[in-house]
Amino acid sequence: MKREKPNGFTLLELLVAAALIAVAATVIASAFAAGFRVWQRASAKGDDDAVLALELMQKDLCNTVPLRLVPFRGSESRVEFPSLLVSPEGPGRQEQPGTIRYEFNATLRTLDRVMRSLPLPEAEQERRETLMESVESLRFSYWESGSEGGGKWEREWNGRTNTPGAVKVEFEFQQGDERIDRVRTIIMPCR
Repeated sequence: MKREKPNGFTLLELLVAAALIAVAATVIASAFAAGFRVWQRASAKGDDDAVLALELMQKDLCNTVPLRLVPFRGSESRVEFPSLLVSPEGPGRQEQPGTIRYEFNATLRTLDRVMRSLPLPEAEQERRETLMESVESLRFSYWESGSEGGGKWEREWNGRTNTPGAVKVEFEFQQGDERIDRVRTIIMPCR
């Protein structure tokens, strides 16, 4: 005589399924909580402006173009170099030679980016944008390669016909009650 199997689940099968769902929910919840804590710490640190400013500076330095009449110039508080600038006005994308300057304004405590096309028409002014505020200090250094593979960091890069081997940017800024330091070395020419 055949015994018919009852329809539905047994109590044991329901308990095993509930336990598996609880374990999966716990794993998902803990992963979500960990991700949320990382996001909170990154947001609380608030150095998004610093990261974006350094990325833009690296992109601009990597796009340095050699212009005979415009040398690469640098001091501890500013760096200026030749580049191709995209015209902000007019139809289409037009590139023209110019300079980009990054400078630390100690009075306003800002990091500014200044773009100027060459030759400078009388009607056109420099385009200036503030990349960061609450900057406590900023210092540029320039790597001069030696003849035997060595080299040294210089505080000035003026009156030279070549570009430095690298540019180091070091700055401190205030974010709420916290002081944050950032350093980036940009190898030139960028690859």
